[in-house]
Amino acid sequence: MYEIWNQATKSEVAGTIFVSVLIVINFVVLIACQHTASRLTWAFARDNALVFSSKLGHIHSKLEVPVWALLVNALVVCLLGFIYLGSALTFNAFIGTSLILQQVSFAIPALLLMIQRRSSTFLKPDRFVKLGVFGWFANGITVAYGCLTLVFYCFPAYPPVTGSTMSE
Repeated sequence: MYEIWNQATKSEVAGTIFVSVLIVINFVVLIACQHTASRLTWAFARDNALVFSSKLGHIHSKLEVPVWALLVNALVVCLLGFIYLGSALTFNAFIGTSLILQQVSFAIPALLLMIQRRSSTFLKPDRFVKLGVFGWFANGITVAYGCLTLVFYCFPAYPPVTGSTMSE
């Protein structure tokens, strides 16, 4: 990345500044992602939807954060890092599968809603936001994008395609 900035700006100082800014941004984003993941884990545990919910659903009295949820999320990230160190192919397949499943999990409810003609049984008439015709458009885009990603996320990342790199 540093070399790209050096070549783009033709200045080592500018390249250093840009890379430093990227490092700071990545650090802030990492903290935000860890915070969000721990809060989601805490919310699931609070509703008894996870194993060890009594521990994961606990908020530390002095720190006022879900410490156990934070630690478990950090452990999961470390384990994923170990998978990457062991086999980049396995890691990429794991990540690709999670992306596919995420997109499909968005598309299926939108498709079912469209099949039911956005019935008032499923969309309450007294809801806060009513999209009208734009709701059909949004659901259609969601389904189309889900189908598109279902196909394209299964393609190999780079040629040449061999048996060992097919899912990479």
